[in-house]
Amino acid sequence: MRKNNKRLVQISTTSVAGEGSAALRNRVIHENELYFGQNLDNDYVRTKFLAERALLEAVSEKRLESCIIRVGNLMSRHSDGEFQINFITNGFMRSLKAYRKLGMFPVTSMEHPAEFSPIDSTAQAILKLAGTKNFAVYHAYNDHIIRMADVIYAMRDYGFEIDIVSAEKFSQALSDAAKNESLSDMVLGLVAYNSEDENRQVILGADNRFTTNILYRLGYKWPLTDDRYLSDAIEALDTLDFFND
Repeated sequence: MRKNNKRLVQISTTSVAGEGSAALRNRVIHENELYFGQNLDNDYVRTKFLAERALLEAVSEKRLESCIIRVGNLMSRHSDGEFQINFITNGFMRSLKAYRKLGMFPVTSMEHPAEFSPIDSTAQAILKLAGTKNFAVYHAYNDHIIRMADVIYAMRDYGFEIDIVSAEKFSQALSDAAKNESLSDMVLGLVAYNSEDENRQVILGADNRFTTNILYRLGYKWPLTDDRYLSDAIEALDTLDFFND
């Protein structure tokens, strides 16, 4: 690539932060970090990690001119709420589908942060960052963080019946659903992260203040994740029968 005077831009993911137990529970990955002892057992995360490591080694040895852009929770277009073709396998959307099927959400999780990076907005940010040459890694995801309460209330306003229940009631419903052959696959992801075990693995987050400030200097800001956007996204998926199949 360097011989041909070309630059490689790799699209990676903030998921390379991996998972951690109690010692790393509050740890987040920054743009200048790759490995800090996180769990990388997930095949998808591990392959992204290895690809980044290979690129960074090539850059440090001056064999390649490259930058890595880690994206976040890729969601519906900001322009019209339309979702990309892989909505069926998107982990976050599958969790929303599970809450819809269970008809409940734990009150203890209402304040949990949720990040929506519209796919069209992410593409714009990538184009801005791809032209910069001073740094090797960027975190291109929406810095306007909302709460799961915003998402759940948007689903309720749309017409889905989702009760806000105690953590105990939700755990029991989740346990019952896991034993139900028709529901077990749908709630599997929720079961893994609903355990009260202090040694359980939790998904680690990321920090993007550095990249956000670069984008400001480049004349770009992320759109707000407002009620209109959430409503459009839910409606677009519902018209495809995502929540009912």
